[in-house]
Amino acid sequence: FVTVEDFPPVFVDVCGVLLPKKTKDITESKTKKASQDIEEFIYTPTAEKNMITLALAVSQKRPVMLDGITGSGKTALISELANLTGNTDVIKVHLGDQADAKILLGTYICTDIPGEFKWQPGALTQAVRDGRWIVIEDIDLAPMDVLSLLIPLLETRELFIPGRGEVIKAANGFQLFSTRTMATLGSANANLLSNLWNRIVIEPLSSEELTILIERKYPPLSSVVDKFIRTYNVLLKNEDVPDAQDIVPGDSNVSIYRSGRFISLRDLLKWCKRVYAIHRTTIEQGNVDVIRESIFEEAVDCFSGMISK
Repeated sequence: FVTVEDFPPVFVDVCGVLLPKKTKDITESKTKKASQDIEEFIYTPTAEKNMITLALAVSQKRPVMLDGITGSGKTALISELANLTGNTDVIKVHLGDQADAKILLGTYICTDIPGEFKWQPGALTQAVRDGRWIVIEDIDLAPMDVLSLLIPLLETRELFIPGRGEVIKAANGFQLFSTRTMATLGSANANLLSNLWNRIVIEPLSSEELTILIERKYPPLSSVVDKFIRTYNVLLKNEDVPDAQDIVPGDSNVSIYRSGRFISLRDLLKWCKRVYAIHRTTIEQGNVDVIRESIFEEAVDCFSGMISK
């Protein structure tokens, strides 16, 4: 049988999928900073399945679009895969309905010399030129004039910069990702370009996997994690559905939209992180009753803080 040890070190085994590993030298400071920014990725069965799907998509060397509900871990998956493959200099760009081409392509900026300008490349230009990974988050919210800039890159791996009349061919190692929230209220323009992407769907974690995730990240909360999960499911109006994979944003029977955005796993983890940081010692001592009110106040802030007064 052939094993990963039979391949040269320029390859890495990602959940059974062999991918090339970046060998370009990165300065020690960048590597150190990247390692500090990366949180531990918890491989639950669903997370591992999602990682295999993503790794297979990347192996095809095509632009990859990740669809999933809010907080399903789309960006976290890309960050983990980037870490495993040595692409620790990944660029992340968040697009909104007010975004313009300058964010991606670049613009001219003033220099120290009066009347002199120099070209400042944008995030996408840097990634294409240097052969880096780039993630365009919430691409469904971007206006059509910004999305149209991606068409040549998606089709031919060449980026055209109109203001300079320049065409940049993607360097080796370049990989384009985008994320899109299912059932979003954003622009539908991204649907027009969806056939140019290698589209994958990221499945959310089940309630049992959420329990594993919280216990791994915040061990002292093990004694109360079931109450946190139940509260979260109540807020999702989903306590009668045994598996969180059955959550469908926009379903008439599932009310998970609050004041302009969906309640998501991010809110749950934010709540757990706060309680862990503030009441870790008290919970470890088993004195949960004395901090019930404080835990409730943190929940109100995490899950309802976005609601305008």
